[in-house]
Amino acid sequence: MLRLSTEQRMQIGFIVAIIALIGVSLVAFRTIDARQSSAKQRVATESRLLATSRLLGSIDAASSTQNEFMLFGDSGQLEQRRTALKSAHADLELLQSLTRSEPELTRYSKFDVAAADMLRLLEVELVLYTSAGQQAIKNSAIPQQLQNTRQALSDLLAKAIDLEQTDLKSLQKQESGSGAMLYIVQSTASLFAFATLLWLAFYIRSELAVRRRAENQLRDTNTYVESLIENIPAMIFIKDARELRFVRINKAGEALLGIKREELIGKSDRDFFPANQVQFFINKDREVLAQDKAVEIPEETIDTRTQGQRWLHTLKVPVMDAQNQPMLLMGISMDITRQKLAEQRVKALVSELEHNAKLLKASNSELETFCYSVSHDLRAPLRTIEGFAQLLEEGYKNSLDDPALQHLNAIRRSSKHMAQLIDDLLAYARVGRQAITLKTLDMNILVSKATEVAAFGRNPRPTIIIDQLPPASGDETMLSSVWLNLVDNAIKYSAKNVAPVIHISAHHDKQGTTYCVQDNGVGFDMQNYEKLFDVFQRLHSERDFAGTGLGLAIVERIITRHGGRIWADGKPSLGAAFYFSLPTVAETIAS
Repeated sequence: MLRLSTEQRMQIGFIVAIIALIGVSLVAFRTIDARQSSAKQRVATESRLLATSRLLGSIDAASSTQNEFMLFGDSGQLEQRRTALKSAHADLELLQSLTRSEPELTRYSKFDVAAADMLRLLEVELVLYTSAGQQAIKNSAIPQQLQNTRQALSDLLAKAIDLEQTDLKSLQKQESGSGAMLYIVQSTASLFAFATLLWLAFYIRSELAVRRRAENQLRDTNTYVESLIENIPAMIFIKDARELRFVRINKAGEALLGIKREELIGKSDRDFFPANQVQFFINKDREVLAQDKAVEIPEETIDTRTQGQRWLHTLKVPVMDAQNQPMLLMGISMDITRQKLAEQRVKALVSELEHNAKLLKASNSELETFCYSVSHDLRAPLRTIEGFAQLLEEGYKNSLDDPALQHLNAIRRSSKHMAQLIDDLLAYARVGRQAITLKTLDMNILVSKATEVAAFGRNPRPTIIIDQLPPASGDETMLSSVWLNLVDNAIKYSAKNVAPVIHISAHHDKQGTTYCVQDNGVGFDMQNYEKLFDVFQRLHSERDFAGTGLGLAIVERIITRHGGRIWADGKPSLGAAFYFSLPTVAETIAS
């Protein structure tokens, strides 16, 4: 279905109203023309009737004065007769001039002939009277001919009057009909035109109201858009597509460039920026206008008046006219100078960090090599010291007193402790150097082996509760060491309890699987928690609980290399719980 626009509807309405008015004008013109023609015909009819009446009166006047002359011999009557005849001839000529066209010519032809005969007979009668006298006239047929002709004139005049009156009535009827038709047509057309114009008035009024609302909405929208453009924190500028001169810039653009818009509008980049930057800006502008699509410029530099050189991230968009030709170019620029400087600082820090990491790795490698070498070099002297102490104790047992024997025994214990410390140091060093071999491990089997080894020979033997443990991905040797250290610690620190209980459990969460070893032993003070996983750090004295202080450090290093973490919770005399979590798929992490 064809949908007409408001302008088209208004045009059609005005055209219909104009056509109606033109139609009324044409009908009125034709009616007026007809009425004028009818009026002319009426005037002509009345003129003919008046001419015939005057002609007949002039003939009667001439006949009457002639009769009086013949009866009384009054010569004054002859002058009146001449005047009447002159008037009659003039009226006859007038009537003939009024009856030259059909149907009047046919209608009055006999009347003209009869009138002419009447005048001729009057002349004949006067001549006869003058020559022969009154008696001759009486004896002639002229009086009878005059009477017959006079009667014929009366009949013809009556008939002509009847015909003229019939024509007048017909003209009056036509005039009345045309007037009524004119009234009807004018009334109908006027009402139609009035209704059309009234509809147009209401329609235009409603359309104007709609347009006013639309204009108000558009004005509000433009105000909103103007406010948005003006207050948006990014620089927004608009250039004409032909000469690339600025036609608009917002407040953020003024602040960024340090140039007032009054100075900027109407000028181009060449008026404010260095040549190399200007050429770059122009090339990008032309590229956007040529491609008819938005072009993003991730990085570009610009020299400002108040802030020096800044880095911009710009999006340029062409604005097309109704013929799809570029009319304007709009640009939106974000100041990314801070991000750019931050990136540069980050790159510098990353470079420095990589350098420090290399140095740290080299230092750790040297330290591990040193520790490993020192540990190996210390083993031989310790074995020598322990061997000579044992030989002294066995060979001179009877010769030495008790204090000497106690000293030898202390030397041997210290040597064994030092040997154990060296073994633990070697184990700690190996954790950092050893490659991780990942595979899926049954944690229930690893825990069973660890508890069997750790609980062997313990008195009292602890109660060990093991829940069903989920599998893990990791290095079997390393994770076995973790379980052995944690279970051994739990048994060791709960040995003074009358009924030691060890509970081993696990649970899943989003990060992976968390395992727990909980005991009811001596526990520890959380204030000393920071020392718990440090090398050679002990929360209890060696007199109370033997150890080197490296077990938990080894456990932490293994868990960390598996991509997990370890933590603990405890209270003095209420036991402790050690937790470690492993990701679903462990990753080898270099320490």
